[in-house]
Amino acid sequence: MLSGNAQTRPLLRAVVFFFLGIGWGFNNPEVVPLWFIASIMLFFVIAIFAGIIKARAVEIFLTVLLIILAGAVFGSFRRGIYDDNILLRNSFDSQGVEFIARLLDDCDIDKPDKSRLASIEICIINGMTFKSPGRVWLKLPGAMGLPYGTRVMGRGGLAPILQPRNPGDYDLRNYCRRENISAIMRCGKGEWRAVESDDKSIMGRIFLPIRRDIIGKIDEHIGGGEGEILKGLIIGARSGFSDEFKGQLRYSGLWHLLSLSGLHLGIIAGIILIAISIFNIPVRFRPPVVIFVLIFYCLLVETRAPIVRAAVIISLLSAGRMLHRYTDHWNLLALSAIVIVLFKPAELFSPGFHLTYAASAFIILGHNNWNEWLKSGFPLLYRNSWFRYIFILCTASFAASLGTAPFLAYHFGGIPLTSIPASVIGVPLVGILLAIFPVFYGFTLVNASMAEIFGGALWLGARGLKWLAGFSAENSLYINTPDFTQWHLLILVIPLTLFIFRKRQWLWAGLLAGNMFLWNSALGERGMRLTFLDVGQGNCALIELPGKSAILVDAGPKSGDYDAGKRIVVPHLEWRGIERIQHLILTHSDRDHCGGAEAILSRFSVEHLDIGPSGPEIEGNHQVNHLKSGSWLKTGGALLLFLNPADSIGDDNELSLAFMLDYCGKRILFTGDIPARGERNLLPAADLLESDILQVAHHGSKYSSTEEFLSVVSSRWAVISCGRGNFYGHPAPETLVRLESAGVDIHRTDKSGAACFLINRRGVEYVSWK
Repeated sequence: MLSGNAQTRPLLRAVVFFFLGIGWGFNNPEVVPLWFIASIMLFFVIAIFAGIIKARAVEIFLTVLLIILAGAVFGSFRRGIYDDNILLRNSFDSQGVEFIARLLDDCDIDKPDKSRLASIEICIINGMTFKSPGRVWLKLPGAMGLPYGTRVMGRGGLAPILQPRNPGDYDLRNYCRRENISAIMRCGKGEWRAVESDDKSIMGRIFLPIRRDIIGKIDEHIGGGEGEILKGLIIGARSGFSDEFKGQLRYSGLWHLLSLSGLHLGIIAGIILIAISIFNIPVRFRPPVVIFVLIFYCLLVETRAPIVRAAVIISLLSAGRMLHRYTDHWNLLALSAIVIVLFKPAELFSPGFHLTYAASAFIILGHNNWNEWLKSGFPLLYRNSWFRYIFILCTASFAASLGTAPFLAYHFGGIPLTSIPASVIGVPLVGILLAIFPVFYGFTLVNASMAEIFGGALWLGARGLKWLAGFSAENSLYINTPDFTQWHLLILVIPLTLFIFRKRQWLWAGLLAGNMFLWNSALGERGMRLTFLDVGQGNCALIELPGKSAILVDAGPKSGDYDAGKRIVVPHLEWRGIERIQHLILTHSDRDHCGGAEAILSRFSVEHLDIGPSGPEIEGNHQVNHLKSGSWLKTGGALLLFLNPADSIGDDNELSLAFMLDYCGKRILFTGDIPARGERNLLPAADLLESDILQVAHHGSKYSSTEEFLSVVSSRWAVISCGRGNFYGHPAPETLVRLESAGVDIHRTDKSGAACFLINRRGVEYVSWK
């Protein structure tokens, strides 16, 4: 079997160790001095080739170490090139930057943040001129209609690409690092203009007109939600997907069917091979035809990374056949991976890279083992071509799902178990749609009546795909894994790697260690998880208790187009796997605390809506509890004792709810927006104020957090929820001085993003989630 000979494939082994080195060097460039590693490598090379080292085991060890160090040098060097970019180094404090740039994406995708990818051709920073410094996201008001290749000039400010602000957020910085995007360039209205729209590149003259024509033909003959599905399926234009459909794709596990990936290219390659066999094209010309069509398709979809990865794999396989060479699948995977990583090292950390190669490896393992099992155990069924096709489809889907499950759990926080049966139906349906579309597109150019017939077939297939996603999502078995760490991933991947290499003497040790770690994680005391979300200039805290109890304190701000409830809170709750909220506590009616409530109430089942005397008016049929000083709640082993307001006289801030949360003897004090007067009113209950964590009142305003109050609270941690560069200047310097004098550890959401704590009988632990 193929897997049994993996140990005889030196390229596969070398690639694994080389990638380990790249990962070390790329992520830790400051601890990898190149001159030191180069000296060690030189010594090892001389020692091995001069025969100084006689012991075989030592020679193997040094060879492996040499490969790892070579990877570290390469990774550190390429990371240094990225970090040395002039745009990246000046992205924190550069305003008034003059530039000329060329747009690198097309106008058919309506991005919600109104940004365009652009290559800076020339820019002037602090009086210094730089040519071709790199790529940026251009935020240009009114520029969404400009076509690919348009040259623009203007004056703006550079801003850095920030890390995720909350657990589970999409890591835009890592994506930009992979794509060599260095910064964000912001221009105001009237600060830029288009100076040239004629793109003479091959992309602008050939591929983008075809792409736009495809979109136009789909809108003309199909339209609606089914047309948007076809746009996503054919050319990856998914901006028209509704939020509901996106959720169905996620929970059904069918997102990969509408994400341009290796599956698409594999189906397309199969369709090409069938077509050229029908037209009886000589065998020697078939691989070049496949490679040509794949390259054409890659350019048509703007050379997206998943498509390029799959194209490299299929092209290498086709090239081997064209040269009449036997192509070993494991060597092919290793070679394609090294080609991609040498060209773009940051791809090694891409979720798509992990999913592509995990799925490919397990399909190879599964196909060879299960195919032999079927052939030897059930020869009659094996000779039935239809049964064999269905068997291969099912086992390939199962193998791919099994191999990608750990990476889905790590990167996306969930594993959709319904993806296997849904894919058995969805994959052939996608194949049919991809086969029909070229015929439909051809008829749109010559025969409108036939185009309508094939357009109807496409509409029907897209409708079926939409129904399949909805049905699978409604009956989904979705496992949320928000706490799945890189250690869990390694514990699962290492035994699988040992199995591929057939290292039986280490396999059992790996499985035993993995079981001990996973069972300890599963059975260990979880306690309460407290997350102060970064919602900008506002407040929102999520309290997760054993038994799937959830309490949400405030809902974040809503102002203009920005709705923290919809943009931040709802996605975070979904990522945590929360469907029901036991208590939604809205401390008062200020929009920076309750603005996001509407989005939360429309998405989740909320059992109790808890408000104070200055609470907001909420539309809808909700069970509302009116709370004040002396009120209390108990849920999931936690006690919430409300300390403010004592009466209903005062402004909104003075009437803000303030309460102490007690769990396992550990205390968290939530103070809402109470001012100094409100803090003084709490001092008579000094015994109830002492806490481990203090949510600083009114976002760190100078009118709150008095010295006397902080002395009584005597907390270890203080969390300030405020927005970056907010208009109010929160937190006030005076407040920071008072907090520092009290000796507390200060966490600011405007500086560090969300603050997360784990609380149980053993104590309070600050969780570093980045």
